[in-house]
Amino acid sequence: PITALVRQELGTRSDIVGEMSRNLAEVYDSVSKRNQGLQSREISLTKEEQRLLISLVRALGNLAFGCRKNQDLIRTTRVPQDGSLDSRSALHVLISTTSLSHKCFTLREWGLVALRYLIEDNPENQR
Repeated sequence: PITALVRQELGTRSDIVGEMSRNLAEVYDSVSKRNQGLQSREISLTKEEQRLLISLVRALGNLAFGCRKNQDLIRTTRVPQDGSLDSRSALHVLISTTSLSHKCFTLREWGLVALRYLIEDNPENQR
């Protein structure tokens, strides 16, 4: 179908996956740093942070749906870790956002959907 082709082209012919992954990491790192040492139920998220996290997780999940190339791209895309030279995969960042789910049910739900789309028929992403 045309939607699968569009997803594949967006992922492979642009840096949309990389850009969204870097943005997701920035927001996640900012929230994590601000809430360091707090229990998960004590974490605070602004409405803007919630909207941004949900939008990015949802978009990455939708790009991964039924598209092995984008699933692999999300796993192999490296994003900086809190401004350091260390990096982690975009898949790692997306999984990490689920730790914020106590404060945002919608983020939890989209995180689960995105993870399902990322591991579906992809043994490398299931490890």
